[in-house]
Amino acid sequence: MINTKALYQLSDLVKIDIPEKEANSMLLEFNKTISWVNTLHKLDTKDVEPLAILSFENNNMQEDITTESLPLHGVFKNSPTADNNYFKVPDIK
Repeated sequence: MINTKALYQLSDLVKIDIPEKEANSMLLEFNKTISWVNTLHKLDTKDVEPLAILSFENNNMQEDITTESLPLHGVFKNSPTADNNYFKVPDIK
């Protein structure tokens, strides 16, 4: 089971702030999920064939059609900032 300290360590790793008033309910939900996954580990699947596909619906694929792309200078024309051939985006904090 996950405790509050581990929850905040995980939140730091994924860069999510967890308000203190939501930490307990999040901890309960997280531990419920872990418990459910642990239940799945107890199932005997030794004689179960693995699925090659998860859905028996047919994929109606359409043929790829290539067309002329935008010129490179046109792609970056409306971009607030660009660096050579790349869009510049703000850092994630």
